[in-house]
Amino acid sequence: MFPPKQNRMEPVEDDETVSAAMLPIGRSREGTTNWAASNQYQTDISEHTNDFHTLRSDTNQLMSQSELQISFSATLPFQNSSPPGFPDILWSQNVLAEFSNLVDFTHSEAASLCTLLGNPADDGLIKVKQFLRVFQSQPAAYLKLRELTWLLKHLKRQDVLMKIREQTNLRRWLGPVLPEEIRIKDMTVSHRIQFTTALSITDSAGNDWRLLAHMLHIPRTHVELWQERSKNPAEMVLKSWEVKVTEATVGRLFDLMTEMRREDLAALL
Repeated sequence: MFPPKQNRMEPVEDDETVSAAMLPIGRSREGTTNWAASNQYQTDISEHTNDFHTLRSDTNQLMSQSELQISFSATLPFQNSSPPGFPDILWSQNVLAEFSNLVDFTHSEAASLCTLLGNPADDGLIKVKQFLRVFQSQPAAYLKLRELTWLLKHLKRQDVLMKIREQTNLRRWLGPVLPEEIRIKDMTVSHRIQFTTALSITDSAGNDWRLLAHMLHIPRTHVELWQERSKNPAEMVLKSWEVKVTEATVGRLFDLMTEMRREDLAALL
């Protein structure tokens, strides 16, 4: 007689291929088939879930550029606050009190300055102290300090500029006293000699005229020659730089001094 046919719907278990070590703890051999089928179903679901996450990720890539910019800008550091170590309040109480003694802004001056606030001129902002208090209340106000000083120079409000510069920790953000667009060769002789004489003094950390020459890519042979023969080597550096007419300005020289951590020299400009 032929052996009875096996039911194809029932799994064929082989002791050599299904070992006890492969079975989950507490599960009999008879339950292996159901467990395997269930596990396969979970695997299939997991694969479909992964496919869904992949599709979702791909869909996010199709966001419009404006949406991406909004999402990105929300995480920018210091966008709405001052950097670490920088005070949120720009003016000390003593400096703020000095603003009260200054002549009010004219309506035309206030109209120009209020562009920094994004608001039209207000009669209440004609007072110098009131304007500067509103100015410092803006998010990351220090970023607009240089634009503020630029406007004050062109409005010829030197009185306000000098009081602002009494806040010494802000000077690197305020820019030079002189108009930034002035070319180095157009500085007054006395002002230029004062600056170059101070820059020519040898600094133990190397932050002197030699570092400026390096930053301006002046050949080392020139530097060695000036160091040996010139009594004012910083003057030679500026003369060499003057040929770059559009770049050699007071504003750029001020920035170079702050990069060199020579705020004392930047204050002379």
